[in-house]
Amino acid sequence: MNEIEIILSKRLYQKEAVIAATYMFTGEFRTKIEPEQTDKVKVTLKPIVKEKPVDPEQTLTRFMNEIIDQQLRLDLDKSYGKLRELIVRQAFFPVDLKEQGHGL
Repeated sequence: MNEIEIILSKRLYQKEAVIAATYMFTGEFRTKIEPEQTDKVKVTLKPIVKEKPVDPEQTLTRFMNEIIDQQLRLDLDKSYGKLRELIVRQAFFPVDLKEQGHGL
């Protein structure tokens, strides 16, 4: 196997998700991201070690799972990012021990 080419829709996957998912494969593959038409992007994965057999179907499945995960993270952050910030701010808000009844 020489390389794996994956064509992705820009409508489904944001640039950040494509970059993050592709980065997860940089230890095993030479990676390339390039535009493919106006609404698509092409990711190319080429094995670094040619002697090591790579299963293209398994690699494609891993990549698609990773990009879905990365896009979901972005979508959740967009939907619930403000809530997360509020929770973190509250969690690290200074506590007045006198008000808590500890009398320190």
